[in-house]
Amino acid sequence: MKPQRIKLTKSQMIDGEWSTTEALCLGEALTEDMSRLRFQNDDEDLLLTFGPQEVAIKTYTSDGSSQALLRLHQTTTGRFVQHDYVIEFAFILNAMHHEGLSLFIQYDIYQNGEKIAENSLRTEVIEA
Repeated sequence: MKPQRIKLTKSQMIDGEWSTTEALCLGEALTEDMSRLRFQNDDEDLLLTFGPQEVAIKTYTSDGSSQALLRLHQTTTGRFVQHDYVIEFAFILNAMHHEGLSLFIQYDIYQNGEKIAENSLRTEVIEA
């Protein structure tokens, strides 16, 4: 499948304040069954691998990288690496919908047992 133009929307709530960012990127399936997807723009390279009740997320930016395995309604861990600095977080995946290059995931982030953020990630094909 040839790469397609995608609108990538990220929302995050920290301390009761929502912030949303939108970016245009190229999306492509790395496997025929669409279980591995890649979204890429000048600022970020995002790789997602879907299982029946989970999604593994890897991000690469100029500031660092992160990786996490999210499972529906289960606590999992992930980490963010910036140069020699590593931060570990816990995650709970609340919702996941995946159909081709269009997806929606909603998850909470915890640190030291305390919820610090609610996040969502949505993609939509804008040009086939």
